[in-house]
Amino acid sequence: MYFMPKTNRWYSWAVHTKATYRYGMSFALLAILIVGWRYGIYAWFDAAINSERRAISQLQQQLIQLTWAERLSKELEDTLPMLRKQLQEFCPSSASAWQQQQFDCVMMQAQKAGVQISSYTDDKEKKKSWGSYRCAQLGTSGTYEQIGRFLTSLKQSPYMIQCNQLRGSRTEGDMFTVSCDLKFMMAGI
Repeated sequence: MYFMPKTNRWYSWAVHTKATYRYGMSFALLAILIVGWRYGIYAWFDAAINSERRAISQLQQQLIQLTWAERLSKELEDTLPMLRKQLQEFCPSSASAWQQQQFDCVMMQAQKAGVQISSYTDDKEKKKSWGSYRCAQLGTSGTYEQIGRFLTSLKQSPYMIQCNQLRGSRTEGDMFTVSCDLKFMMAGI
């Protein structure tokens, strides 16, 4: 301890204490410094680093989601013109012409299935935000199989024809009289 002046109070305390006490105090001071470092500064740095890692992980997940959404958006942008073209081909400019085509489809499918049309009445056209529709009541007669084929062919037709209500009764043998409420729909562009 040549570097300390002899009048220093730390020097005089260290010189006059036992060596085991000095070593014990040094060890305690070193332990306090290590514990303070580990649970003080290091713990704070570790928490900050873990917080940043979590933030990076979240940003990477968002990047993956955004990349997926961008790819999906690109695919949808590529198919949108084709879908618009198909919709324009599917929907003619005149609603009455479109509904006439739907009516002709119903008559043609009835003839193919062997169903006899006994009555037909329709309502006024109604407009909605998605397009327009016209309701019609159709009276038919035929066998159970013929009426089933007729309704199945309407369902499979390229037109938007919906059967809302079906009422039937047996007339004689295997013949039935069926009345149904149809809705002829046209999507708006």
